[in-house]
Amino acid sequence: MRASNLRKCRRMFKSTGLALAGWLAVSVPSIAAQACPGEPRAFLSEIMGFSAAEIHQVEQGGAVTRTLQSEKHEIATLGLVLVGAPRKYYVERFREIEKLKKGENVLQVKKFSNPPQLEDLRDLALSPQEIHELQRCRAGQCSFKLPAGMMAHIQRKVDWQAPDAQAQAARVFRQTLLGYIQSYLAAGNNAMMIYEDKGRPVETREEFLRLLGEAPYVAACTPQFSEYLRSYPEGAPPSAEDFIYWSKEIYSHDLKPVLTMTHVSIYQPAENIAPAGVNEPVFTPPFILASKQIYAIHYYESSLGLTLLLEAKVDTGGPAFYMVYVNRSTIDLLRKWYSGLARGRVAGNVRQGMKNNMLQLKKKIEELYAGD
Repeated sequence: MRASNLRKCRRMFKSTGLALAGWLAVSVPSIAAQACPGEPRAFLSEIMGFSAAEIHQVEQGGAVTRTLQSEKHEIATLGLVLVGAPRKYYVERFREIEKLKKGENVLQVKKFSNPPQLEDLRDLALSPQEIHELQRCRAGQCSFKLPAGMMAHIQRKVDWQAPDAQAQAARVFRQTLLGYIQSYLAAGNNAMMIYEDKGRPVETREEFLRLLGEAPYVAACTPQFSEYLRSYPEGAPPSAEDFIYWSKEIYSHDLKPVLTMTHVSIYQPAENIAPAGVNEPVFTPPFILASKQIYAIHYYESSLGLTLLLEAKVDTGGPAFYMVYVNRSTIDLLRKWYSGLARGRVAGNVRQGMKNNMLQLKKKIEELYAGD
């Protein structure tokens, strides 16, 4: 069984393109007392730690990816690519998450209505095996990541002896998730789940705040947006927008499909122009797209993806922007005895996987922009 679990762990991270090797880890420079550079290349080098050679590589059409230092149970990746399109165009396409996220491993993806409706979850199905696992679900012994109260609620609401028990369970599960989304929209971070599926409870709010704390450049460059992420739903900047979507993805045939719910916050700050006669560089803050995991049915304890779009002043024959992508995720499999083996064995594959994903996204956006 242990060897089987080790294979599952390796295949999961190889499929998702997440970099794990601690011995390859590098860190993003600290900017605790540093202002946000106004020039994009300075941001990439001084803040994100990219070398001049790496920046030149992406300006020639390539992509750069690396592994960041992280906790034992956490994986952290950083990537950079140059995209030949306007930043605003990418944001427009990102709003169409159902189209943009479609792929071979994405079984389902659906953007919630505003306000969310039960109809938004109509196509979310549970397999007979998942129904069986849900029936056995108890605090500390559950294959679903849920709070103990939700587990008990589902047990009470489903008549497991009824002929339609499977349909009941799927319906109650969807209703429970909708209720959670509604609570989250009303109370924000304070309503985030405490997973009690294992012996160690996981407070997803605290995990999120810790992951956000690993990105000091957000506070340095966009302090108002950083505070909004930290105190959601309070203090929304005028130029911020939000939506929530759910998706069901498969990473390996040896692993269960993973249902996640993600809160996306998009921030497009106005450009700050230097006063007339002042010989200072124009400070153009990055656009930031924050993807915060607010639920995952399996494996993931927390996840935060940050996409930073910086206006690029390079000769590409048209508009262009640098896309910096940072993802930090904490995963229960990495708490197992075999996690060190998994990290060392898959490092090369996951780095290449992320590079391929970024190049594919670059190509897709450029082709869409050229066709519009």
